[in-house]
Amino acid sequence: MAFIRIPENKPQVVESLAKGLRLKRIDDAEEGYQSMLSIYERKMYPSVDGVRNVIRLLGAGNEKIRRLKAEELVDDSVVKRLEKEGRF
Repeated sequence: MAFIRIPENKPQVVESLAKGLRLKRIDDAEEGYQSMLSIYERKMYPSVDGVRNVIRLLGAGNEKIRRLKAEELVDDSVVKRLEKEGRF
């Protein structure tokens, strides 16, 4: 997330999103980039809303992904343990 939040890295992030989402035009990844900036916080806790957004974006072309439940995918135990250990 730190890399994504650096404005100079935006072209690389948008290109990566477009490639990962198999979008034909890089410009189509702009909405996903803006969503990432507004949804995710600096702390690395997984967000149910963030996962829901990814499901929405990826599910547009994949029925199996549309059936996923964000609440069943999010597990923040690892991040909580790392934070407790003082890693961030």
